[in-house]
Amino acid sequence: MDKVATDVAIKRFGVNIASICNCCFNNHSEESTNHLLSDSHIANLVWSFSCNSCDIILVKGQTRFTDLQLQHLWQDTYSRIEKLSPAIHCQIVYWQKPHVGWVKLNVDGCSKGNPSPAGGGGLIRDHHGILIEAFAEFYRDCSCNIAEAKAMMRGIKMCISKGFTNVIVESDSLILLNLIKRIRNPPWRFTDTIE
Repeated sequence: MDKVATDVAIKRFGVNIASICNCCFNNHSEESTNHLLSDSHIANLVWSFSCNSCDIILVKGQTRFTDLQLQHLWQDTYSRIEKLSPAIHCQIVYWQKPHVGWVKLNVDGCSKGNPSPAGGGGLIRDHHGILIEAFAEFYRDCSCNIAEAKAMMRGIKMCISKGFTNVIVESDSLILLNLIKRIRNPPWRFTDTIE
């Protein structure tokens, strides 16, 4: 099992993230242990530097050690690692009750890939935090953002059918919220769902 916390390893735990190697200049490579330690541009530079400075000769899959001195290599590598910033930022978010006379619709959508089997759901709560209605749906193959948009539309239609006019909608998709607020124009993929 992969012990290094790469994007590929994190995906195995069911966390849906876009895997992009932060060490590569082109940012088109998936971040796996093999890529990070062997195939990436930085890995190639480190291996070339270490081979040259330690008199290691690489010949078609064979390695020959002539004089191995790795202390300065480890110090350099460690100082580079210390300067890296974490790619993941965690923030605790607390749910707040809506004001009296209002309801709150919370929605979420997810996809196993982009696109892949997807689903979404949501719930409506009153100003006491009491659950009024909830739903969960399967959306076939689509992206996370489309799944989130479909869940939001389903939740809004549910609020309308219940006669709620004072509705606060919450979603963890900043892209979708900006589209709804008209801060950004929707890409063509969103047009049918958003409009």
